[in-house]
Amino acid sequence: MSDIQTFRRRISPEQQQRRELILGQATLLVQAQGHEVAMEAVAAAAGVSRTTLYRYFTSREHLLAEVTLLQAQNLLNNLIVLPPAGHTVGEKVQDLCQSIASLDRENARLLGACIHNLSSRDPAVLDSFAAIEGLVSQMFTTVLRQSVPSRWLNVETVLFRYLFGSLVLATTDKINYSALAEDMAALCRSLLGDAWWEPA
Repeated sequence: MSDIQTFRRRISPEQQQRRELILGQATLLVQAQGHEVAMEAVAAAAGVSRTTLYRYFTSREHLLAEVTLLQAQNLLNNLIVLPPAGHTVGEKVQDLCQSIASLDRENARLLGACIHNLSSRDPAVLDSFAAIEGLVSQMFTTVLRQSVPSRWLNVETVLFRYLFGSLVLATTDKINYSALAEDMAALCRSLLGDAWWEPA
């Protein structure tokens, strides 16, 4: 991970609203066009000038990284409101893995663009990658809560990197999303050991 940090300035509520509008329009365009979406198209859809767009996002890679971060945050928020079903830790983890794979399948073009963009060396992307890694870790700890054994907390990074690699394969049609969900659940089961069977 790079030591370079993108500059994050404070913005007014009005500027935050404009930023969210840009991200919303960018998400819709990426869903339709993939990672090739042009900054000019995003500016036009959001009703702002290119100059204004670049005040918020220094590059297309930066914009797509923020779209990715927003999607991960939305998934985490949904898990908090509607946690995975199940009576045991294992059942909850399996449901979480199925939910992730299902959402990814439904948003394949958006996901493909996000995964493709995360391979960029753009400093803003490197910052976002670390933030996304943290959010994915939170997804598992949010689901498992107090059932997480202390020895397992240190391997969340492994889970994220496995998921990232699997998504690269899934978005390039090397594996299907059902296999992704099954493999991720199997990895979690091996990491959790006997805790897999504990009541959640």
